[in-house]
Amino acid sequence: SAPAEFCRRARTQGFAVLQCPRALYLTSDASDAAPAQASRVTHEGIDVIICLDDVGDVPQLGRCMFALAGQTLAASEQQRLDGAVTVRIMLNRFSRAEIEETRAAVQPLRALARSVTCELHNWEYPEPYQLRLPLLNWGLGLAVGRYVTSIEPGDMLFPGALARLVSQLCATSAAVTHGRLIAQPVLMWGDVALQLPAQDGRDNGLLSEQPGLFLIDRTRVPARALVFHVDPALGEAADLIRRIGQVASVDSQCGAGPLGMRE
Repeated sequence: SAPAEFCRRARTQGFAVLQCPRALYLTSDASDAAPAQASRVTHEGIDVIICLDDVGDVPQLGRCMFALAGQTLAASEQQRLDGAVTVRIMLNRFSRAEIEETRAAVQPLRALARSVTCELHNWEYPEPYQLRLPLLNWGLGLAVGRYVTSIEPGDMLFPGALARLVSQLCATSAAVTHGRLIAQPVLMWGDVALQLPAQDGRDNGLLSEQPGLFLIDRTRVPARALVFHVDPALGEAADLIRRIGQVASVDSQCGAGPLGMRE
């Protein structure tokens, strides 16, 4: 069958394959069935995972990368990150031309901050059909920084957002902390982005039911807990935080203000 062949090819590449009723997970250590090994921390920086399903998301990615570059160039010392930021862009079966288009879109942004690097990783196999979870877990397996997070291509983080999360983890014994993002509906008309006004006269609302932006300290999380599953009632990030909370402490008090915007 196609899943069996996919698993066979994955194992030949050095992956351990875990199967469950909901998803297929890949890990980088075939000697153990655990997901990404939290002990493989080589520096104090942050790994940021971004999944791209379509080349049409590249314009959004440019704004997202601009905001990430700004995380290391904040105006105040309290908002500036000390460690390096590695952005791992996980591509969903992009062609060579689409890969080069993505690379060209992010290349100019690398000059904004030398401590921000970008890597492109393209999934080339036809299976599995639903690829988001394998891409997220592949990104987790590649992480080498102490901290890791996952954001959407349309997320635009405010200056100092990641630094706030790092400071909160350093001030507590928590393994993961999270804050809020503002939901900003945007209407695209050609090359013009129009922000839609709120109907009730207030702001467009906070994504309070879901953790908008989270940050995990990989040195404080057991390796087996550091894997994305899917729970339709919670969402990927909320489900990951819930399961980490079963084996480590979770902090959700990262200030009162939002950390960025999500389209």
